[in-house]
Amino acid sequence: MQKELICHANYKSDWIRCIYDVERVEYEDRVEINLYMIDKRSRFVRNYSSPIRSLCHRVEYKNIHDEYRSRYLNWYNLFFCSNCYRPVPDDHYLRTAVSKGLKTASMGFRVLPHSKQGNRYKRHLPDYCGCEMWGEFSYYVYTKGSLDALFDIEKIKHIYEMHGLGSMNWDEIQALSKLDLSCFNHSPDLDFSVPFPTKKEHYVLNGLVLGYPVESTVALLNHTQYCYPASYRPIPKDDVSGEQDEFFESVERAIEEQKRAEAASAVYNVVQDGRSDNGLLFRSGERFRVLEIDEDTGLIQKVGGARNKDRVSLKFLRLISEFK
Repeated sequence: MQKELICHANYKSDWIRCIYDVERVEYEDRVEINLYMIDKRSRFVRNYSSPIRSLCHRVEYKNIHDEYRSRYLNWYNLFFCSNCYRPVPDDHYLRTAVSKGLKTASMGFRVLPHSKQGNRYKRHLPDYCGCEMWGEFSYYVYTKGSLDALFDIEKIKHIYEMHGLGSMNWDEIQALSKLDLSCFNHSPDLDFSVPFPTKKEHYVLNGLVLGYPVESTVALLNHTQYCYPASYRPIPKDDVSGEQDEFFESVERAIEEQKRAEAASAVYNVVQDGRSDNGLLFRSGERFRVLEIDEDTGLIQKVGGARNKDRVSLKFLRLISEFK
């Protein structure tokens, strides 16, 4: 058995704190994709408590030692964008994922058409993205082209056949996959539009359009997706990788490491001359990275500087550079 944390989402506000993670567990005969709620607290409910780690949803499919991989398909799209599972859809991700190449198409996010915000959103989309009205209050944003151009349909057909789903009408699937993605937005010429599939062939296409892993649709059609009660059933210790507290801390560490890595990879420009409290001189046009943040100071590294690393006030950095 092998376990792997494949994605997570952190929901945090004044009234609720909730971390979800998605764990892949591979057995010899099957693979499980488990959506866990790590922690949840609400200040509006007296004596509120819930298990530290609890199972919300499980997707299970046969281990054929061959999974379809694409930059457009991932488990984050399924659990945190579909509105079919417990987490609230990630609105910011829905707005930006298509333009970043993380999702084939997206709709239902909070951008009001025919407003300044909506017009600005459309202007900033890259050339390879199309944008149309979706209902009255949102857009349908899609990658220009066809599913046939974005995915290997023959390879996908082979995956479905390996899972016992080869009897579908693949001629219809292949014909629809050659249409431009704009056609799946309530086209009067089709009996199918995203996200409202009515038969197996449409579920296959719906998953590809919305960026869901092929194996998630396999599990849906084979009836091996399991939703657990809203009471958040606790997971026994033998079903968890290590102690619950240790696991929670490891997820927190992973989130912090990801933030540090993102910060360290960003390069900031100095926009005005200045000297820090410890005497480090900054000239307009110089560049630096923030390697570490500790309360109100940061360990910075100048790009190409002789005095390469130093600890500087974050307030000072915000004053003289693009660092926010």
